[in-house]
Amino acid sequence: MENIEIKVGMLLAITSDNTMWRIICIINKICRMINTSGSKLDFMDITYTDIRQGIISGQVKIITDEDLTVFDIDTLSPCVKADFLKKREFIRDIDKAFAPTYEMLKQHIRKEEYEEALLKYGLSRSTGQRVIVRWLQSGFQEKSLLNTKLLPNTDHRKYEYSRKTGRPSKSEQGIIIDEWCRMAFDYGVDLYKEKRMITIRDCYAMLCAEYYSENIGNRIILLPVDQRPTEHQFRTYLNNQLTTEQKRTIKTSVEEFLNNERLQFSSPTIEALRPGFIIEADALEVDLELVSSIDETKIVGRPILYMMRDIYSHCIVAFSVSFENNSMIGLSNLMINLFESKKAFAEKHNIMNFNPELWPSNFIPNEIRCDRGSDFKSKGFQEICRELNINLTLERGRMGSMKGSIEQSFRLFHQTFKAELENKGYIQKRYDSKHKKYACLTIEEVIKLATLFVLYYNGQYSKKFKITPDMVKSGVIKTPVSIWNYGVKKWGMQNPVPESKLKEVMYKLMIDDTASISKQGVCYKGLYYLPFGDAELKEKMLLSSANAKRRDTNGELYNSLRIKKDPRLVNYLYYRNDDGVVMQLFLNSAKSNGFRDMTWNEYDEYYKFLKDMDREKEPLVLQRMVDRQQNVRIITDSVRKVIGTPSSKEIRDTRHAEKEFTNTQNSVAERITETPPIAPVPSTTNEQESSLPSQDNVEKEDYPASPLLSDEVPDFFLKH
Repeated sequence: MENIEIKVGMLLAITSDNTMWRIICIINKICRMINTSGSKLDFMDITYTDIRQGIISGQVKIITDEDLTVFDIDTLSPCVKADFLKKREFIRDIDKAFAPTYEMLKQHIRKEEYEEALLKYGLSRSTGQRVIVRWLQSGFQEKSLLNTKLLPNTDHRKYEYSRKTGRPSKSEQGIIIDEWCRMAFDYGVDLYKEKRMITIRDCYAMLCAEYYSENIGNRIILLPVDQRPTEHQFRTYLNNQLTTEQKRTIKTSVEEFLNNERLQFSSPTIEALRPGFIIEADALEVDLELVSSIDETKIVGRPILYMMRDIYSHCIVAFSVSFENNSMIGLSNLMINLFESKKAFAEKHNIMNFNPELWPSNFIPNEIRCDRGSDFKSKGFQEICRELNINLTLERGRMGSMKGSIEQSFRLFHQTFKAELENKGYIQKRYDSKHKKYACLTIEEVIKLATLFVLYYNGQYSKKFKITPDMVKSGVIKTPVSIWNYGVKKWGMQNPVPESKLKEVMYKLMIDDTASISKQGVCYKGLYYLPFGDAELKEKMLLSSANAKRRDTNGELYNSLRIKKDPRLVNYLYYRNDDGVVMQLFLNSAKSNGFRDMTWNEYDEYYKFLKDMDREKEPLVLQRMVDRQQNVRIITDSVRKVIGTPSSKEIRDTRHAEKEFTNTQNSVAERITETPPIAPVPSTTNEQESSLPSQDNVEKEDYPASPLLSDEVPDFFLKH
């Protein structure tokens, strides 16, 4: 008996009061046990030594578990399996939070982990308590999570109802739940799970049409109310099959359910150590129809508003308005606005009554939080954040509550102006909205409105803002700019961007790429650029042919050049020389004049068009080469080989004769008329007479022949 080993999960019987206890943990030789006969968390702590002495004296007995039931989860019905898995996950979450003693579950205090687990798995407090107690009393056996009557190796069969369930109805309606009814209800449940837009009532109507109807004259006629189940019976069955979480997930999505129902025990302001430390950024398609700045009679659609908001102070620190949606141009505009002088910004857009003290900016944040839009998760923006040493945090998709501050700012932006803009192109969420008819604002007015909103919001008092006792002592009021100024005074500015550092920051905002060096200039996407003031780059251009395939010690081609480009204009490229100085490349007008003042988006469309054309015409080029080769063979194969070896003697005379022969074949006369006229040959008097007027009353005369046409040739011509 001295070698008795006390283990977790052991079942003990105390003879003095005939109670059964299960050991759930052993800590420092203290055994914690739970009473297996009750339905509550009845714990008892006893030392390891006392249990051993009790066993030796016979006051405590070790009970061997006789129920060794083993079940296969795959043999369970889908409904029972889903319920089992849900309870098992619930128990695992409880174990993580309260194991091994589970003492916290007995204390009468709010247990956040417990409440969160109940809500997560859709369990009531009584059900959760019952599951935990059974789990501990069984010695952590998974079979305790199941009703043993539902195990596949039992002879249990579904309960056969002898009367209608529920309280008696005032009218004769509804039926007894039998196997056919369960089949119909399962059909309705499947419909509810498959279609997001369908309602429970729609499912009930469809199951009645499928299982409780007759087809009379090509029309579906439902059975009387006392021969079909009621809607309440179906709703009860569906609620037993699906939890609240499952129903909400079906009708929305998992992400939307988590976004709307998750518990929020903290605030992101806790993580923000100082003003500008954490920034939230997002983009919004404004509910406003605009007209063109070029032609106000043309509608251009809705603008895109990018915005940044500081977590610590709630201040809006930057915005940009453009027509670039999910674009690096719109996002880089936002970053430029964060760093640029707000006074210069106001002067550029002719904004009156501008107070720069209400718009804090000109700093590099430590972290930017945004969604997973194509612009925010693009390689270009990730590279910008890397160069500026900014941590980029991409929140989960469809989880707007994870960046609630910026989402709230967008909502306030619409609420601030919608009354004044009702007849100015504001888009109302109703069928009779006349926003296109009344559209009159341009993008310049929207920029002014956004600036006004930033100044208004940053100086606006809000009772919802939380301030610390130290802030109250320092005279801070609940306005974003007041909280910002307090934080800057206490902890300092977050990585400020002075005027001397601005050009360096702007250079990092441009897009990285690689160009090639040639004798014609720096070539990038078919465009040629010329350097000015960089003798070393010109030297590389002169040696580009010799360095065509050479690489440096880092494996980079000698003729490659790391460049930066501004996506708004193709006229310039930028690079760093060997001394680290930012240099500028200018578009060569002699080779690329037609592309000057284009944006890179416009040029990329043209460049892609040429590439697509080259790819499309490649089969045609190959086919024409084959046709050419075939025609050459037709010509050459028909030529007879010259007998013997052609002689090269008297090649000059032969060439002269061939030339004259070829020229006669190329006369102009052949190109004027189809059949060249034959030159008239002088003849006898009869021919001459034929040219005279043919009148019978005209007397014919004899004309002497020309000496040159006679048979006698003068001596002058004979001598020569």
